[in-house]
Amino acid sequence: MWSAEGACPRSRHRVRRRAITAVRVALLAALALAAAAAWMPAVHAVVLRLRGGTVDRAITVGRAVETVLMEGVSITNGVAVVFDVAAMLPGALRIELRNCVCDGGAQIYVRGYSGEPASDRSLEVSVSGPSGSYCSLVFMHNLPAHTNVTVRDSTIVTAGPMRHSQLSGLTDAVASPLVLHATSLLQTQLRVSNTVLRSLHAGGSAVHVGGGVDLLSSAVVLDGVLLEASGGPTASAMRVASSSRLSLRSHSVFSVTNVSVLSSGGGFVLGER
Repeated sequence: MWSAEGACPRSRHRVRRRAITAVRVALLAALALAAAAAWMPAVHAVVLRLRGGTVDRAITVGRAVETVLMEGVSITNGVAVVFDVAAMLPGALRIELRNCVCDGGAQIYVRGYSGEPASDRSLEVSVSGPSGSYCSLVFMHNLPAHTNVTVRDSTIVTAGPMRHSQLSGLTDAVASPLVLHATSLLQTQLRVSNTVLRSLHAGGSAVHVGGGVDLLSSAVVLDGVLLEASGGPTASAMRVASSSRLSLRSHSVFSVTNVSVLSSGGGFVLGER
């Protein structure tokens, strides 16, 4: 039947489906190019820009990539998006996530070096304006010196257990929107401002530190942040795992300013021993 505007509803649905399919195909093509770079000699730096569309398959962005911009991208279906810093080009590297939707148990990893970081690169990470109800942002392994991480104007929510496919030693019980795992930060600043970190799962924490985290001439700054953990009496605003450590050396700073804590369990839990 034809509508008053003269367009067939079935035709409109077909056009809409085709448009969605076209966007997804274009996005997958861009991701395929980034993945293919891992198998080709790095001749020219790749600047990967993704605007809109949906990522519903696990991806790793690494070799030949210098700059990544993801804007308005929906990351869902419990997939892992991994930014492999160790595989990226030497030089000044940048990763920016702007107004993305992170849902369905998706995980975003910024993965450094399992050993000593290379000295021929620096890293800037910017996360702003994400939305969604089931996500985790993870910084793991050793990041290059002079890394600058900014998380601002954000709401990151972890509604259930996270299946951290990239991390050994973390179980599904870890339900934290912000995770620092087995990382060494040298002359680095990690600043979280005007942001809500919310864990809703039983035993979860708004910030989780695991695997050993060392700060050397570095700063972690929480400014204007709401740390919320409503997962019962074992929940906490921030937890350093009992088998882990948080080490501050060489004039390093862990600064908490204008931070609100809303927890059904503990506040800052520095291990269980």
